[in-house]
Amino acid sequence: MCTLTAIPLEEGLIVTMNRDERKSRQESGTLARVEDAAGRLRAVYPVDESSGGTWFAVHTRGLALALLNRYPQADGGTYSESRGTLIPRLLELHDLTAMTTALRDLTLDNFAPFDLYILSEREYRHLSWQGGERHWQQTVYLPALFATSSSVDPLPTQARRRESFMLGMRALRRGSGGRDAILRSIHLQQDPDDTSRSILVARAHTHTKSICQANLCPERLDLRYYDESGLQALRAAAEGVAPAARVDLAAAAL
Repeated sequence: MCTLTAIPLEEGLIVTMNRDERKSRQESGTLARVEDAAGRLRAVYPVDESSGGTWFAVHTRGLALALLNRYPQADGGTYSESRGTLIPRLLELHDLTAMTTALRDLTLDNFAPFDLYILSEREYRHLSWQGGERHWQQTVYLPALFATSSSVDPLPTQARRRESFMLGMRALRRGSGGRDAILRSIHLQQDPDDTSRSILVARAHTHTKSICQANLCPERLDLRYYDESGLQALRAAAEGVAPAARVDLAAAAL
């Protein structure tokens, strides 16, 4: 259960992802680093404590990677590998071409269904694994990307969140502000009368646990990670933006 957007702004492509997860499942609260053989930073990502994997990452080649779980209506299968291990595997590779080749060759039968996005400033590549079938899509941003998943009432929830996204996009066009406005207008939106289907989720045992946001501008590639406590501070700040764990990959890669 997650919501992903990619919105082109003057400052660069802003990729933002809400991670919706069980309240009992914890994240490490830190960003893992991937380095090449020379010790140069290659990528960073937040870490799920249970699997050691991740759902979002930024690569110094100007890429963001995002993983959303799929929830088939009937899925009684058992799977030997965690979907969270997919992105760390790809981060060991050099560029988008190598990642795409690896995914085309990878046996996916051991993984539960998922949607994996590899995003650059100009286009994104989308692999949808539905269990037995894989579908590829390569698309330019016209004008933005929206994707969401939910284990509860999937189709009504997706429709409700898309409506919130469109309203948020209209607010962005009318107003000013960059990536912080995307947080306020879209990713922090919660309907008090329907918190289950809101983009910012609140359910009895599940909620939006964290938000990641990356700027894929080649001159200033970075990642902001609002963990559970950071997200609470972000909501409390309302019109402001709370401190986040942040890595400036453009500077680190020099």
